Amino acid sequence: VRWRRGRVFWPISSQLMASNSSHTVQAVLEQQRQALLALCERLSTSPIVYCSFLPLWVAAFAYWGFSVYHRHRRHALDLHRLLLWVPAISALYCGLSAVYYWTCPWDNTLAQLVGACQVVVSILKEPVMLVCLLMVAKGWGITRDKLTLKETVISSVIVGFLYMSVVVQFVLVHVLAVVPLLVMWLLMLI
Repeated sequence: VRWRRGRVFWPISSQLMASNSSHTVQAVLEQQRQALLALCERLSTSPIVYCSFLPLWVAAFAYWGFSVYHRHRRHALDLHRLLLWVPAISALYCGLSAVYYWTCPWDNTLAQLVGACQVVVSILKEPVMLVCLLMVAKGWGITRDKLTLKETVISSVIVGFLYMSVVVQFVLVHVLAVVPLLVMWLLMLI
């Protein structure tokens, strides 16, 4: 998508505006379709990778949940319950990603809905994991029961910026798009 004078132009529309003949329209559409099919061919092994990790995340979720809520429930802290989100969101991400890449070329509504869900989960995955890492690093629930207001505010701001940097990484298709994400991770370590 390109922006020009407040309007959105799809890359295909600028090519179609050059000529009104139906033959040109069909040729451009066919060229776009072939490019998408070539992309799907390159991504054909992605569902296998995600499906191979899905059982590991589900097993980690089941084991951690059983340990926290049954076996060690008397000793489990809020931090242990918070850490249950890591395998849960990772399993959800693996499952959605496997279905998303399996439905390539994404030409029906269900495939587009799965794609939208996969993007939302992948954007939320990084901040959730960072919050869990931050709580472990700060010793919340282990060495102290509360975090100071200053720590909470700074952590919340950095997690918010991390969320925005993940969105930027999805929007910009460039190697440098990962720089804000790395900066947020480094700020969290300070």
